[in-house]
Amino acid sequence: MDEYTIVRNGHDHADNHGVFHSVTERLLVPAASSPAPEEKHVAFYAYMTSSMVNPGSHQILKFDHVMTNIGHGYHNNTGVFIAPTSGVYVFSWTIRTAGGDIHSVEFIVNNEIYGSLYRDTNSYNDGHSSETSIVRIQAGDDVYLRIKTDPCYSKGRIRSDACGRTSFAGWKIFSV
Repeated sequence: MDEYTIVRNGHDHADNHGVFHSVTERLLVPAASSPAPEEKHVAFYAYMTSSMVNPGSHQILKFDHVMTNIGHGYHNNTGVFIAPTSGVYVFSWTIRTAGGDIHSVEFIVNNEIYGSLYRDTNSYNDGHSSETSIVRIQAGDDVYLRIKTDPCYSKGRIRSDACGRTSFAGWKIFSV
C-alpha cells in the first residue's frame, strides 16, 4: 500500500471522521509505485583477427573477434549490426592499411551511405585512419562497413594484427 503525506499550513484539526480542516492542505502523492522501465543498453566492439587481401567492391567488412556485445546487436558472421532498439547511436571505426595500399570504406545504414573513410599509404609505412558518426536509427536497422571502389580505388591489404587492429564499435547514447 502506498503511503501519502499530508502537509498542513496554519491551524488544523481533525473532525470525527479523521478529515483535516485547515487553512491550506496539500496531499503529496509519491512517485509511481513501479519503477520506470529501464532503458535497454546497447554497445559493441569488434575487430578483425587477420588481414584482408584485395577485398572486392561493396564487400562487407567482417569483424570476427567480438569483445563487447551488450544488447546482442552485432553479428560477427555477417559484419552487420542490427539495432535492437531505436535511438541515437555513435559508431566509430578504424582501418589499418599496409604501406603502399589504398582503401576507401563506407559507413552504411540501411543501404544508404552515411560516411566514408579514405586511406592512402603511398609510402612503405603502415597507417591507421578513424572515423566517427552519430546517427538516429530505428530498431531493426542494419549498420555495417563496406569497401568503396567507384570512383575511389581500393587495392592491397586491410591489416589487422597484434601491432594494430582494424575495428568497428557502436553504442547507444539515448532513446528517441
